[in-house]
Amino acid sequence: MDQNSSPPRINLQRAACTFAGLGTLLFLAAGTMRWAGGWAFLAEITIGGLITEAWLARHDPGLLAERRTARGQAGWDRVITSIMPLLWLTWLPLMALDAVRYQTSLVPVWLQCAGAAMIAAVAIDAHPDMRACAEQWVTPHLSAPQSPDATLAKRYASIFPTYLDARLASRPVWKQLAALRAGDDHV
Repeated sequence: MDQNSSPPRINLQRAACTFAGLGTLLFLAAGTMRWAGGWAFLAEITIGGLITEAWLARHDPGLLAERRTARGQAGWDRVITSIMPLLWLTWLPLMALDAVRYQTSLVPVWLQCAGAAMIAAVAIDAHPDMRACAEQWVTPHLSAPQSPDATLAKRYASIFPTYLDARLASRPVWKQLAALRAGDDHV
């Protein structure tokens, strides 16, 4: 960093715009603002970004200044840093569609909270990476794998397509019941 330039500061206006923009992408795709997981994700991304920016501004202002510009990047770095935001901005609405509208991969709230806690633990360097965090937090609670009963496995394999058809056909009914229970006027 140039000796004459002032150290980079946290840009709260940019953080607010990012919060609003990402929130718009998430909640428009979700079709509702009543999505606790979306709010938690948005808060984690925003707060995590501000903490990272504050830490860099204090401990490595040169790196922070460098990360805010594409000047001087190698060819492949420029390509990757151009593609990654586009992929990320595509992933956000897909995540909302999956979690809220279509509910194709339902994850229990306790497991979502555990995942968020693990992300935070890695972010504050309590663990070097997610694999190390999982080794300490998850692996001790796993039991030994059990081999399936061959007769039952064959039976389940033969009836699974029927189960899947019934499950997929009942999804709109369960979604309507959940909406009614939540007090939504529209179904």
